[in-house]
Amino acid sequence: ILCKKFNGVRHYLLYAKYEPGNIPLLQLSPTLQATASNLKQVHGGKKPLFAEYFEEGGKGKVITSVVGVEDGGRFYLKTNRNMIVEVDETEEIKVLEDYIWVTLPQLRKLLKKDGVVNSLTRSVMGSW
Repeated sequence: ILCKKFNGVRHYLLYAKYEPGNIPLLQLSPTLQATASNLKQVHGGKKPLFAEYFEEGGKGKVITSVVGVEDGGRFYLKTNRNMIVEVDETEEIKVLEDYIWVTLPQLRKLLKKDGVVNSLTRSVMGSW
């Protein structure tokens, strides 16, 4: 999750993402949710938005970077890297209409509503 301070208040950039099976259809996801293959463009696709912040030696300051097991009972040896990366207040970030900046108090309120914040966002925020 990318974060940035606006007027001294830290905000987190979340993505209103559609995924099959979501109830409701859109859930607030991490800024970047991608496989290692996607990031390395193994299959020749385009690099995901905001990837440059989460790669080794990338832009911004890594606040946390933690590897965790994703449901070991179902996904053998599957792990996720949970990262929060902060960019300088002066950096201009182009945000598309399906992204939203939220503060921690706003996110806490959203977490209390069923189906609004996806499990990966919960995992990333919980790893800090």
